[in-house]
Amino acid sequence: MARSSGGASHSGPSVSDPKPSLSLQDIQRVVQRFAAIYNTEQLLSAIGCIGPQHKLKGRELLIVAERKRKLTATREVFAHM
Repeated sequence: MARSSGGASHSGPSVSDPKPSLSLQDIQRVVQRFAAIYNTEQLLSAIGCIGPQHKLKGRELLIVAERKRKLTATREVFAHM
């Protein structure tokens, strides 16, 4: 494989890049919102497609049972079509 004779070919920040337009408070708000969504709304496959808060509060078995109930009901509807 041939190497280029030029310098580094990365696209990282350079000295001439402008400063970020977000304040520290803006960044903190973004991170807090991300964490809130991740911990309450995001379903994680590593823990059975359950949200972390539901897992911590012991709701996993209830959620799985409700999913199974809905799946069974849906299969029954389609079986009679």
